[in-house]
Amino acid sequence: MSSKFEQVSLSPKANVLAKQAVKLAGFDCQYQKWQLDKITAESFIFVTDEIRSLKEDELKAIVSVTKVCKTPSQIILARTESGFTFLSFNFDNKS
Repeated sequence: MSSKFEQVSLSPKANVLAKQAVKLAGFDCQYQKWQLDKITAESFIFVTDEIRSLKEDELKAIVSVTKVCKTPSQIILARTESGFTFLSFNFDNKS
């Protein structure tokens, strides 16, 4: 599972603090905790082709019920040209 996520990259300025291959709702994904400037956040990253049948609200619902997603947490979905879908949450701005 981890090999399909080798090409995942955040912003070159982002520092990945932790990452782990996991399954959510039966889908392979990668969990990452990261920091960019003074913002710390977490993401679940999916291969876009594998979750194409799911709507944005369905994906956000899958993430919102995980143990790591704080309630309430804004969940931001972003799709990359490299074929990954990021669902980012638990934004903490240490300004």
